[in-house]
Amino acid sequence: MSVYFGCTLSLYFVSQYILVLIPFLTIINCEQLCKGKPLMYNGRRCASTTVYHDGRKGACGCGPQWFDKQFPWNGELYTAAVNQRFFDFEGTMWCGDRCGECYELTPTGGYIEGQGEPPRFLHTITVMITNLCPAEPPNLQWCAQHHWNQLNMYGYMTHFDLENGRQQISVLGWDNPEVTYKRVQCTGKFQSLYDQCQCSKDFV
Repeated sequence: MSVYFGCTLSLYFVSQYILVLIPFLTIINCEQLCKGKPLMYNGRRCASTTVYHDGRKGACGCGPQWFDKQFPWNGELYTAAVNQRFFDFEGTMWCGDRCGECYELTPTGGYIEGQGEPPRFLHTITVMITNLCPAEPPNLQWCAQHHWNQLNMYGYMTHFDLENGRQQISVLGWDNPEVTYKRVQCTGKFQSLYDQCQCSKDFV
């Protein structure tokens, strides 16, 4: 895969070649602070982020068993959907390997030009994975990483689509920031709440 730095691409180059390069093109902008392959910052791997809310229980089954709606906590706390390759390398659409795992997300201060803004606050949050961001429209620029294409359009192997049903991400001053991520132990209410989800080994 070729990586082109967006701040050095001329408009002429884009207009002449963008149509044929899109399947293989990764654009890294000057505003992105993560560097290298894979993208890293302060010794941690980096991810792109967006926000969503659809009110459904999601691919980890975090909602009533017979209804496709989410438990209230699944829309109110820091939960996330992740791209298919990260959710489950084998392409599982339900109960992927990452269901119920928790990750620390810390903004780098960077962002993707035209897709967000610099974060106002650099607070670290812990999110739990409760859903899949599938590799299908309208998610293709963010979540279309596959075995043959490990990166999304902006150069990240991993993408977190953050639940924002109660504007819990918006109030952080986050507008699709670039973040670092690290797996951590799910503690307190996260673990007990995940036991309610249909993909939990403790689900009854």
